[in-house]
Amino acid sequence: MDSSSHDDDDEYIWTTGPLQGDTVGSGIKEIENTLKCLICQGWLNAPVSPKRCGHTFCSLCVRSAITQRQSKGGNVHPICPICRDPIDQRDLVPNRSMADLVDKFRGLRGVLRDRIVAGCVNGNSSSSSKSVSVVNGGLCEDRRSSKRLRNKEGSSSPSQSQPSQPSQPSQPEPQPEPTSSSNPQGSPCLLPPLQKRPQPLLYGVKKKALQEMCRAEGILSSGSETVMKERILSFVTFYNSECDVVSTSSRRQRTVGELAAAFNLDEATRHKLKMREGENGNTGEMRDFKRLKQKIEENAKKGEGEEGTSHIHKVNKRFDEKMKGGFDSLIQQLRERDKGGGRRMEFKPERRRASP
Repeated sequence: MDSSSHDDDDEYIWTTGPLQGDTVGSGIKEIENTLKCLICQGWLNAPVSPKRCGHTFCSLCVRSAITQRQSKGGNVHPICPICRDPIDQRDLVPNRSMADLVDKFRGLRGVLRDRIVAGCVNGNSSSSSKSVSVVNGGLCEDRRSSKRLRNKEGSSSPSQSQPSQPSQPSQPEPQPEPTSSSNPQGSPCLLPPLQKRPQPLLYGVKKKALQEMCRAEGILSSGSETVMKERILSFVTFYNSECDVVSTSSRRQRTVGELAAAFNLDEATRHKLKMREGENGNTGEMRDFKRLKQKIEENAKKGEGEEGTSHIHKVNKRFDEKMKGGFDSLIQQLRERDKGGGRRMEFKPERRRASP
């Protein structure tokens, strides 16, 4: 089975199919969960950890959470989403060991599952011995192949080998001179690492100055002052999260221009999705309005009977019948008091005061 057929984001590959109920698959699933962000539940991307609590998050996720909480102002302080301890962006430390572990695990994920599934199909009794036998079997096969190769080379007779040629004095091969433009294949591009920026203070900044700041960063400069302020703060958070990326042979830090292009694309995608939801009536307000309208129509249909009386009229009728007994009792008490010689109660309507 080709390991590339497994979706890298499929979280059920360890608990479905041949691995359903398998202890090895469940154990690997728990290990995989430790390599995912506690905020977005996705693979850790540029993982960072606060110094105080040590929980691990994606750099962009935790920095966005801190920025959003700081924007509320007042006495609202950023806290860890897990343990609620106070945190700050300056206290975030890149977790390079976790970043390497995530990259290596994702590279071996499909191959590891294929071997475990192959052991299950072969009919081994226990699920734990299935994975061990598959791995050990591959190692033993490699050892046997190496042993056979050594025996074959040692058993070859001199008569079967080619006659030896007189040795010639070896000449040193010319080595290419290193140049500043040479870059080994697979090595990261030698660019200066990005440096983190502080969050800018935008209170009181006018619209024209905000537009100039947006153009300088390469991001969109449209919208109101509030929109541009939020855009600038979001981009600085996005930029600082990229500073936590560790450059490897398979990944490098993006440039400021690449970050601006990715940021603009993400904003355009979110705007398009929001517009589409508005056209389809999928926003929260439209859903609540439609639900209320549907409920009113259902109650109206439910209350219509054979006599054509609506549900509201039936409710009013029951209320009148319930209160009629109380009025009849009050009238009877007044009549008995009049017969007994009591003072007759007079009810005078209250005069309305003239409005000034």
